[in-house]
Amino acid sequence: MPIYPAIDFIQADRTGWITKMTIEEILELIPPRPAEQLALLTDTNRPVNQRHVDDIEKFLSETTNWAMPSIALAAERKCIETDPKKQFTINAPQGSLGILDGQHRIQAMHNLMGHLGRVSSQQGAVADAATEQLNNMRGSELSVVIYEVRDIADQQQLFAWFARNRPIETPIRAKFDQSDPINAVAQRVIRDSVMLQGRVNESKSSISGEDRNMMVLEDLKRIVLTIAIGIQRPRPVKTETLSFKQSHKQDEMFEQTIAFFDDFLPTCGEAYEQLAGEDAASAWLSFQRNGTYAFDAPVLRLFANAWARWTVDSGNAPEPLAQYIRGLNLLKTSPANHLITTFQVVDGDSRKFKGVRDKTWFTATSHIIGILQEETGKSQLLR
Repeated sequence: MPIYPAIDFIQADRTGWITKMTIEEILELIPPRPAEQLALLTDTNRPVNQRHVDDIEKFLSETTNWAMPSIALAAERKCIETDPKKQFTINAPQGSLGILDGQHRIQAMHNLMGHLGRVSSQQGAVADAATEQLNNMRGSELSVVIYEVRDIADQQQLFAWFARNRPIETPIRAKFDQSDPINAVAQRVIRDSVMLQGRVNESKSSISGEDRNMMVLEDLKRIVLTIAIGIQRPRPVKTETLSFKQSHKQDEMFEQTIAFFDDFLPTCGEAYEQLAGEDAASAWLSFQRNGTYAFDAPVLRLFANAWARWTVDSGNAPEPLAQYIRGLNLLKTSPANHLITTFQVVDGDSRKFKGVRDKTWFTATSHIIGILQEETGKSQLLR
């Protein structure tokens, strides 16, 4: 029976122990749920969210320097034997330890190691890479916290208390995720752009009508990505993501995004020019948003795509596009609003934007570029 050195601790009147285990040891002590039980609510835990498991498995598979928080387990006192040297032995049958926090991570590690095992049994370079990754996974260690519980009811209460701890909101988590190259570029843009200085809300998931910010972080990331790969695809393919992680490519995306917001956009009309001034009040932006779509992130994304395809991809001068944007009707109360009548990216009844994956955004870009081609006699491919 394995012996794990541990440090004990006291919370209120409850004893706990902190130790470390390899992933292989964790999976031996706490087997994942059978497939037919994943969607069930157990006596002491919630159903397993398969999408969450898949996301963790993808993260572990694609991130070489991954890190994960502690696994939290529950054990009755009789399962723990201690000695004066602060070592303890887990004296429990397989599966008798309860999971307080970490069932999705355990399931994902089990799935990934099973997949790697199957691939490694084959031949070739792919199998060799899978074998290496599998061995690394087996030997990787996680910190494990074990809480003493009296019975199942006590374990249920612990789970409920743990669940009260509010998870980190997605926008906050995204802000600090430097493994995401698009986020890394967006953070640089936020720091250096004159147009966006102090106008990107990094703690919210969306902008309200009265918000004094221009956009949220996710909006800016979407614009950075649109400039890089076009408006038709919501996310990059794996080879593009690897390319985006290279410093010179991030520099390029940063410079292009800065050029769009700080050099091009102020030439597209008086409102944009005024917003580019460092002394433009936030309250002014909030007031303007009530009357025009010009500052809404989806519209800026459309203009960014047209600009990137016209100037970055084809090397055309930006002035014809800026002149075209200046002539657009973007007033929310106008029945002749081009976003409704010409581009059809805004629903005429609800006055809401079409989804980011709707093909009308690509069609709108095609329309804009088509007009510019007619005026200049130039042609190009769109993406």
